[in-house]
Amino acid sequence: MRRWIVLGTLCLCMLMVAMDANILHTVMPTLIRELRPTPIEQLWIVNAYALMLAGLLITMGALSDRYGRRRMLLCGLAVFGLASLLAEWVRQPWQAIACRAILGVGGAMIMPTLLSLIRETFDDAKERTIALSACGMAGCAGAAVGPVLGGALVHAFDWQAAFLVNVAIVLVAVPLVAVTVRESVTRRAGMWDWTSVALSFLGMTALVQGIKLLGKPDAVTTESVAMVAVGIATMAWFVRRQWRSDDPLLDIRLFGVRSFTAGVAVYAVVMFSLSSTIFLASQWLQFVHRQSPLEAGLWLLPATLSALLAVLAVPYSLARWHVRDVMLAGMASISVALFIPALNAGGSLIPFAVSLACLGAGVSLALSSATTVVVMAAPAERAGSAAALQSTAYEVGNVLGIAVVGSFAAGLYTHTVQVPDALAASVARAVRLSVGEAEVAAAALPQAVAVPLQQAARIAFDKAFSVSCLLVGCAMLVSTISIFALMRRSRSRAPEDACRSGAAAPSALD
Repeated sequence: MRRWIVLGTLCLCMLMVAMDANILHTVMPTLIRELRPTPIEQLWIVNAYALMLAGLLITMGALSDRYGRRRMLLCGLAVFGLASLLAEWVRQPWQAIACRAILGVGGAMIMPTLLSLIRETFDDAKERTIALSACGMAGCAGAAVGPVLGGALVHAFDWQAAFLVNVAIVLVAVPLVAVTVRESVTRRAGMWDWTSVALSFLGMTALVQGIKLLGKPDAVTTESVAMVAVGIATMAWFVRRQWRSDDPLLDIRLFGVRSFTAGVAVYAVVMFSLSSTIFLASQWLQFVHRQSPLEAGLWLLPATLSALLAVLAVPYSLARWHVRDVMLAGMASISVALFIPALNAGGSLIPFAVSLACLGAGVSLALSSATTVVVMAAPAERAGSAAALQSTAYEVGNVLGIAVVGSFAAGLYTHTVQVPDALAASVARAVRLSVGEAEVAAAALPQAVAVPLQQAARIAFDKAFSVSCLLVGCAMLVSTISIFALMRRSRSRAPEDACRSGAAAPSALD
């Protein structure tokens, strides 16, 4: 009974972190009206959480291995709750940035410990699969509930109320973790490598921030590329240092296990596809199909509902088929989902809803099975490092999807939109920047000019959306084939049946 209480507690923690990653979407407009941050301050309010989370995941994963996963989870919950409580006293933009950064630190402490503790708690293979699926379902539920809950709380109270939900969850989770979760530590005699800590933090934050800046239509290209280059170079130095270390902060040798590499890669490419599709689809629904924000949110629900249903089927699927086949089926479903909008550009929204249902189901199958692969392929003493790598892949895939595909769609829109000749040069430049700017410009123009302008902008963005979906679908199809090639020698039995120790895991999965 204790282990199921532990699972419920860990799922509650996952729900909280997943909600907080998405809740700012509905909170931000009200926050901007009340705090009046500058554009740069707005950028940092949005990015501070992701930057601290990405920069500290590797370090916190290693610390949890060394000093205790339960202890790290408790500290992370305390930090998360404190930062959420401090939001009640935020009156300046810099205070909001600080709160978001502290939330990112707490999230980085929580995320690597969850999968590690599930592995330590559940010895039975079937129960472990159910536990991993439940944790995945909590993440899906949090991502879906976050924006809705945030909007409801902001409407009823104020924007700070959206963060006080975290405080309530922490007050429940902390005593449950303290009483039910057993400590799990990997004793290591080596010295703590502060140089590697600095390299991982600087490298990941520079890389993620550079990618985010590249996704801005008005980004300074030289600075963005330079930041990405610094991030890549710093992470290359970090990897080289870990490879030569006898007691590395992050065990790069885990990538020597084909199944582990495949699982981490699946996380990155699936999040790349999901984040880019939802990011563009929300704009496509509102600008091309004239849906209100609420209506657009309702049209996106098929992805959430199918994801939740598919997660419930994961334990049965893994018991019946090889984990590789379930993972590849999920990726194939995502590919099919992305081809549907490309073939139905500007048409009925029913095929689009079907596309989202395929997308949600594919994401659940792919990520749940990839989690099983990652957790079971890594030795027990490196569970924190494995979870940190998985979480890093999640975050990088999410950022890359929005930045790369968003930039491509914006560029395609700019080059294809047909601007009416009657517009002033300054207005024409704004119209070419984005479909949103075109809508703003049209609102201030006579109807004879505004109607053709809006039609031209919608046609251009509709084309940009369909072509982007087609390219992402092709990329997912290529990734599916590559993952299949990487895991083609896997044995037919599920990894849980063979992996009873860290030493046995690689051979069982490969």
